[in-house]
Amino acid sequence: MSFATQADVGVRLEKTLTAEQQASATQLCAEATAIICDAAGVAEGDVTDSQTLAIFKGLTVSMACRTMASPQGLRSASTQLGAHIRTEAYGSEAMALTARERSLVRGAANGSLTTIRTPVVDDSMYFPELDPYFLGS
Repeated sequence: MSFATQADVGVRLEKTLTAEQQASATQLCAEATAIICDAAGVAEGDVTDSQTLAIFKGLTVSMACRTMASPQGLRSASTQLGAHIRTEAYGSEAMALTARERSLVRGAANGSLTTIRTPVVDDSMYFPELDPYFLGS
């Protein structure tokens, strides 16, 4: 089982996948899930929080789509026809987490994304004379 399915990959790519692409997407989703679980330090079945599952699903689909775009692991490819050059950029390594994605995975696994931190603001921050400690009380 993985965090995403081949259908999720098809939705992201906005196309109907062929049978060969479906098999490839299923395998890539399984590989991406393993990489994400390793980075998070959790087993797949241990992830139950809906927000964490959504983040992991999105990352799984992104990794699968990157790999499908460049199965050879290329960062870019250029084609030249006469004076015209066409270049396709594929981004970072396909089946690997970027530094930002790794940080997101670790934060989600540690639950730091589910906590909303609101700063505590009161009048004593702006008017020290209202602070009882400032007044010596």
